[in-house]
Amino acid sequence: MTKKVYRTAQGKLIDFGALEAQNQHVRAVGNMNVNARGDKLDADGNIMSTRAEQVNRNLNRTTNPVSGPIPTSSQDQKEALIAARAADQEKIEKARAQRQAMREQGITPPVEQPVSGLASALAKASKINEEE
Repeated sequence: MTKKVYRTAQGKLIDFGALEAQNQHVRAVGNMNVNARGDKLDADGNIMSTRAEQVNRNLNRTTNPVSGPIPTSSQDQKEALIAARAADQEKIEKARAQRQAMREQGITPPVEQPVSGLASALAKASKINEEE
């Protein structure tokens, strides 16, 4: 007996291991064209390739390296990204310095108005139109 023995609600024992072994060559229900063991079948029910062959083929396909150079880390891309961030940070610091200089001179720095979205809708709603 196998470990796949279950007791039903009526107390009967069902050995699913034996049932599986009896019907391993029967076509499985579904549209995959396999039997209960997982062998690939043709239209007549003949075994085209066994489950072991399919597993080995998939393992060989995924574990064998492709010919050519092995990809390395994208260190150049990382360095370019860091340089771009540093340039952006420099622009931000320059703009902050310009705004601070304008404030020190008593000039109110211009505020960029939002173009779209919720912020622009609120900005438009907060504008008061005075008509004479």
